[in-house]
Parts: sequence; C-alpha cells; structure tokens
Amino acid sequence: MRYGVFGIVGLGIAFNLFDCAYRIHQLAMDRSPVAPGAGFSPTVLRIAGLVLGSLSAISCVHELTA
Repeated sequence: MRYGVFGIVGLGIAFNLFDCAYRIHQLAMDRSPVAPGAGFSPTVLRIAGLVLGSLSAISCVHELTA
C-alpha cells in the first residue's frame, strides 16, 4: 500500500498539482544548507515525480494482483 501513496505523490509532482514542483524547488533554493547546482529546475522535479509515480503505481498494481 505504501507504493500507492508514493505513486500518488509522484504523479502529483509530475502534474504539478497545487504548484508543488515550484514549491519544492523554492524550498530547496531558499532553505537548503547546500544550494542546488545548475540544471535543477521544476521541470527536473516533474520528470523525477513522473518516474517515481509511474514505478510506484506499477509496483502497487503488481502487489494487488499477486
């Protein structure tokens, strides 16, 4: 069931629900002790969220059908 939660969170980031990709990016840029380097953007967060969400959703479905 935990994969289902990760899937929802990952897809939420991927589809930028509630502007979460920008909020995570802003939090990392403003409050992180180590500043992210070049190439770190909300688009990168969305792609990572899509990968995380897709893999978690597939794992959740696989657990339910096994």
